Amino acid sequence: MTPLFDPLCVGISGATNVVFLPKNRRRLLLAAASMLVAESLAWPTAADEYDALNVVVGGSVTHDSNPFRLADSANPQSDTIKAGYVGLRVDKPYAQQRFQVDVTETATRYDKFSNLDFDALSYRGAWLWHLSPRVSGALSADRTESLVPFEESRGTQRDLRISQNRVFNLDAWIFGGWHGLLGVSQSKQTSEQTFQSVPDFRSVSEEAGVKYIAQSNSWASLIRRSIQGHYLNPAFFPVSIGNDAYRQDESELRAGWVLNGRSTVTSRLAWIERHNENFTPRNFSGLTGELGYNWIPTAKLHLDFLAKRDLSPYQDMFSAYRVDNVLSFAPSWQVSGKITLHMRLEHIQSHFRGGVAVSGAPSRNDTTRTALLGADWSLLRGVSVGASLQRQRRSSNNTSFEYDDTIAGVNASLMF
Repeated sequence: MTPLFDPLCVGISGATNVVFLPKNRRRLLLAAASMLVAESLAWPTAADEYDALNVVVGGSVTHDSNPFRLADSANPQSDTIKAGYVGLRVDKPYAQQRFQVDVTETATRYDKFSNLDFDALSYRGAWLWHLSPRVSGALSADRTESLVPFEESRGTQRDLRISQNRVFNLDAWIFGGWHGLLGVSQSKQTSEQTFQSVPDFRSVSEEAGVKYIAQSNSWASLIRRSIQGHYLNPAFFPVSIGNDAYRQDESELRAGWVLNGRSTVTSRLAWIERHNENFTPRNFSGLTGELGYNWIPTAKLHLDFLAKRDLSPYQDMFSAYRVDNVLSFAPSWQVSGKITLHMRLEHIQSHFRGGVAVSGAPSRNDTTRTALLGADWSLLRGVSVGASLQRQRRSSNNTSFEYDDTIAGVNASLMF
């Protein structure tokens, strides 16, 4: 009997772990890798950032103290997760064009909760095109496949989510530093489980705007965007509405200031209006934006600061959307030519608004704090290992949404 899965051996921290990938997917990757190997016999064996073609193989082992993000009262259990992946990278310039392909197959296995095991195929392809020195743009397609985070799904069942995007954009240099911008994109999200706080959807987006680039490389853009879509599984909509279509309009101002050779400020300010065609209690509008500061005080030290406010749909019996206020600090220090230390501190206040099911019910408010410390080590050219430790805690005015979690992991990758 022909097996449906082929084994893939991945070395992690001196051990060999066997994971299994769907046979038809692996054949595509292995065929591409074989062509690469045949073509690269005359190349150096180690990868180089300027190589047009590379194969990447790697894996990780992670210990998660609370994979389902349960409250302490629910007696959370820990698990160890192993993942292995193989990927193909293509980055090929040709005349004024550039072609990029990134395909990765990942197999993830849980020691204790084996019902969560999954195989994921992700890819991204892009054509960075130039029609002339004045007109350029990009045509791209991407697909990601991953588990819905359990802090979002609020369950213990596997929920594999597939997100797909198709994007076309155009940048036309008009005169001086002025550019005209156009874009159109198509997005689709599907999940295994029906009841989603972030419902599956299909949408088409159109946008137009202008951008000004100064001689200092500082820039500013103004864009008007319209998104039309419909939900694929509106579980919390009344059955009688008959139409699950929605429209979202965005007016967006972005800017980037190059203060000097060591510091840059980026910003975004947007007004969002979302209208559901029939179920109007799910409508919302508001201001979103972000302010980021990148500072390089020394050649080896990088500091990133970010303040952000997001509005996004979030549908349950008590909410229509969520507001996230985010503060983060992410420094990195290059200890040597081969070792880099990095850290991230993040504070998120989440407010859930627009409840319609229970009149007078208190709105849910969460606070999530995350601290992460990691290290990356380039053993050889094309060979790297890493380790990280993350601590996360969420508090809430609804204690059933609270959790504590500690994640420790190691990873290794080889590119050739």
